[in-house]
Amino acid sequence: MEKYPARTFENFYNAVRQDFIEFNKRLSEQEVDRYLKSEEESIKDDYEMNVGEFNRGEITEAQFWIGGVSAVANCLSLMYEPEE
Repeated sequence: MEKYPARTFENFYNAVRQDFIEFNKRLSEQEVDRYLKSEEESIKDDYEMNVGEFNRGEITEAQFWIGGVSAVANCLSLMYEPEE
């Protein structure tokens, strides 16, 4: 059985950040952090939705950490628009 980190917002945010970086390797860490900070409320909403689904038994721990994180990071990647 795989061990996952505690289901805290900080851990979720960091996992989303890592996936977002994987999807957007051309961006600097500064740009990644600026963008994710601007989307922090949206990330928090998604985190709370995933926690609720987990607590209700609708998703597993793996689905929370793999599917939930990846879905948020991918969505953020699709919404990203570089500053001009």
